[in-house]
Amino acid sequence: MREIQLVASGLRSADDVYDALFRALGSPAWHGRNHDALRDSLVVGRINDVEPPFRLVIVGASAAGDEARAELRRLATFLHGLRGELRTRRRSIE
Repeated sequence: MREIQLVASGLRSADDVYDALFRALGSPAWHGRNHDALRDSLVVGRINDVEPPFRLVIVGASAAGDEARAELRRLATFLHGLRGELRTRRRSIE
């Protein structure tokens, strides 16, 4: 399985988290910056350069700002919740 790294050290805001995630996934500039748009791009596919299956590894979260750490927690919870739906489509995120 392909491993994707999201480098979180130095991130300060939720926007910073999305910027880092979209860089890691190779998302287009027009990608929506919310969980609904992220779900669509991962489940439906053909939007990001990186498609499931992949393993997302967050590095340096302890060196991120409070807002960024909170968004990283929300993102992890959201992605964990997508795992079942992705598996039924033979796509997965770990």
